[in-house]
Amino acid sequence: MKVLVIGGTRFVGLRLVRALAREGHDVTLLNRGRTQAQLPAGLKRLTADRRNAQQVKEALKGQEFEAAFDITGYQVVNLEPMVEVLGGRIGHYVFQSTCGVYADTELLPVLEDSPLRQRVPGLSGLAAYEFEKAECETYLMKAYREKGFPATIFRCPVIYGPENWMDDREGSFFYRLLQGRKVLVPGGGLTVLQMAYVDDVARAHISVVGKKSTFGQAYNIASAQAITINGYLDTIAQVIGKEVHKVYLEPREVRGLKRAVFPFSGDRSLFYGIQKAKDDFGFWPHFDYREGLEQTFQWWTKERGPEKVVFSPGRLGNDVDLAYEDELLKRFA
Repeated sequence: MKVLVIGGTRFVGLRLVRALAREGHDVTLLNRGRTQAQLPAGLKRLTADRRNAQQVKEALKGQEFEAAFDITGYQVVNLEPMVEVLGGRIGHYVFQSTCGVYADTELLPVLEDSPLRQRVPGLSGLAAYEFEKAECETYLMKAYREKGFPATIFRCPVIYGPENWMDDREGSFFYRLLQGRKVLVPGGGLTVLQMAYVDDVARAHISVVGKKSTFGQAYNIASAQAITINGYLDTIAQVIGKEVHKVYLEPREVRGLKRAVFPFSGDRSLFYGIQKAKDDFGFWPHFDYREGLEQTFQWWTKERGPEKVVFSPGRLGNDVDLAYEDELLKRFA
């Protein structure tokens, strides 16, 4: 199968590229060519900054693919040249979105027909990212209805696993426990989390290709089970063989903090139904949290480890502030 991966050098895209190569597919990458990664041999490379429409059009001119996997589309302006140049030249376009597109709801599990977020004034950071992803979805669905553009959308909650460059996620807890640090936990640690293991996400991408019934459809891709914050931290402790010392913060204390101390939602339980993906193209996750975290820790120990972790407070996606945590621990521990 001749495929295009837009991105392909970090985390989800990189794991997808490696999975495609293992299966013997003819893989072409389209990206800026700036990020260094250990890529399989024999890949083709196209260089373009997708924020520059003309570069994208020139790079893809005359190209045809059986499938394209868009891992790095964040705004409609990123998608417009793709739809223009690949229209009629592609068999299937799989777009990586996020479960963050869903509006807040009290009804669980969240299913694919649940309402999406609406724009409100002054959006920034994560909130802007989520809404812009929802706009991308709306654009692709319109392109399918009006032009027959063969788009399928995947919505994932927080993705974890090997090659995760965001040190504030699972890696931050590996770091804290290995350093003997206490862990600040919002509420009583009973908030329910649901994540997606990166290799399950990659397998879902490959599994959906060619299923025409999925054109114009969105799918939740996530782990089969949810887990509480306490369960998540306890599982990490079991995996790395260290104790976890939790310091619980009351909800009123959490609301008064100048910055978040936990990387996932601490006040709203979330659970996403994934039956639609199973019914339509046979996807069901292979990995439970214990297995996923074990493999993630093995990779992290080899490729990152405490000595390579970089926390940059204030940067989206890398937001751990250990000095601030120390202040809070003095107050609440």
